[in-house]
Amino acid sequence: MRDKKDGTVVWKGLVKPGDLRPTATLIPPTSIDVPALLHFVDQYREQLVARVTSVDPILDKLHGQVLSEEQYETVRAEATTPGQMRKLFSFSRSWNQACKDQLYQALKETHPHLIVELWEKKDGKRGALDRISS
Repeated sequence: MRDKKDGTVVWKGLVKPGDLRPTATLIPPTSIDVPALLHFVDQYREQLVARVTSVDPILDKLHGQVLSEEQYETVRAEATTPGQMRKLFSFSRSWNQACKDQLYQALKETHPHLIVELWEKKDGKRGALDRISS
């Protein structure tokens, strides 16, 4: 950064790839739709825990790609389906976007009706919010 008057260097910094964010992130917090920033699986965690009926096919799709053998077995060891989903979500806290995308894809393949229903609720809420804010 240089002084406007004489051009002397006032401050220097190293900027690496990924350090800068688009100006869209500078939107005031009051106008940001926080749930929209969350990944689908994070946004609907509660509903997924309560409503997924079969976890094994999901685990099979994630095994070796997202879940280690130990994590796979730990989830399977849970006594109930909601317990298995909670355990799976406990691992997801450290996952990146790509890992969460794989979970979403596995859910979409194994529980398509649930995913469609959640999307419809999401779109319905967004439509209602749009009508409220306009």
